[in-house]
Amino acid sequence: MMGFDTDEASVYQIRLRHRHQGVRELIPSDYGGVMRTDRALTYDAWALELVAQQKCCYHIIRSIDKVLEDKAGSARAFGETLKTSFKDAIALWQRYHAGEVDDYTREAQSITQAIATVLGRPRQPTPARPNWLASRRGQSAALPRSVMVIFEVIG
Repeated sequence: MMGFDTDEASVYQIRLRHRHQGVRELIPSDYGGVMRTDRALTYDAWALELVAQQKCCYHIIRSIDKVLEDKAGSARAFGETLKTSFKDAIALWQRYHAGEVDDYTREAQSITQAIATVLGRPRQPTPARPNWLASRRGQSAALPRSVMVIFEVIG
């Protein structure tokens, strides 16, 4: 099941498979809003690459936890540090809605920078583990587009 929600309507699709074509029936490639998603590959289709996306922090944390199950040392520290930043993002969002944040923008920028630092940290590529982020994005410090909009939507 996929759910689509705006201020005017809610639509639910129930299908045997979760595919980007189903998303495109309701979200055009030139959609001007932010599509909030659960990290399913369906939303990463090339036809949706120009649509700003906000990935669910809880789903990101769950994915990190799964990877951390068999990690130790610096690989584990990398994941734990990243997970802490996403937990900080959730806590900031909750504090903001509780009216407990004086400077949301500053705190959001600080957390976004912490994520960028972790993801952009130079790592030595090896034949077994090339720098996939650099090869896919064209620069080692680039953040995936979806991470960049974690805090841009307030409301």
